[in-house]
Amino acid sequence: MGGHSVVSGRTRWPSVGLVDLHPDMQDFLDVLAKALSQTAECNAHLADEQLKKGPFWTRNPVVPFEAFVHHLFAATKSSRHVFVTAFIYVDSFAGSHPMSLGPHTLHKIFLGALLLANKMYDDTPFDNRTLALASGVPAGNLLQIELELSWALNFCLYISSNTFEAYSSLFDRATESVCNRKSSTVLASTEFSDNSKSDVDCCPLRSVSCVA
Repeated sequence: MGGHSVVSGRTRWPSVGLVDLHPDMQDFLDVLAKALSQTAECNAHLADEQLKKGPFWTRNPVVPFEAFVHHLFAATKSSRHVFVTAFIYVDSFAGSHPMSLGPHTLHKIFLGALLLANKMYDDTPFDNRTLALASGVPAGNLLQIELELSWALNFCLYISSNTFEAYSSLFDRATESVCNRKSSTVLASTEFSDNSKSDVDCCPLRSVSCVA
């Protein structure tokens, strides 16, 4: 995805562009990214100074999370199964470490979850260097992220088929809802309709922990 990157601290965020995706995959990634982004924003007030010293922290994540997720999908060519598994890891992490999941940590936490999910469930796993090049996160930092997240999850990386199917069904229903609302918007649109909101502004997937 392009040869340029944006420097933010020690991270060289990739210069992301439009990704041509199948509509179903587009909706799936949009729902996943929106659910995680909303949770991170919800937890923003919980961040403490200690987080800034950890491997997940990014002072200024200049790439929007939704665009970052799309870029990772295009760059790694990982399967939907791997992305759902990464979401499950982040959900589990958020449940036990809600203060650690916020706007300044979401990018790297998801990146670590994707790395773990790929190594666990992809037939052709990529190495850390490949993901470092794709994400712009230095390989050394990526290794720290992988280890920190593995410890936070107590190295419980196996996902039962029942758990996976439960999450997968949530995504199926959520993306179907997005698709239906897109169709309704097209049918009901008029010159005076307010269609400025994203199709996933009100994300129907609410499984990620959010501390009030």
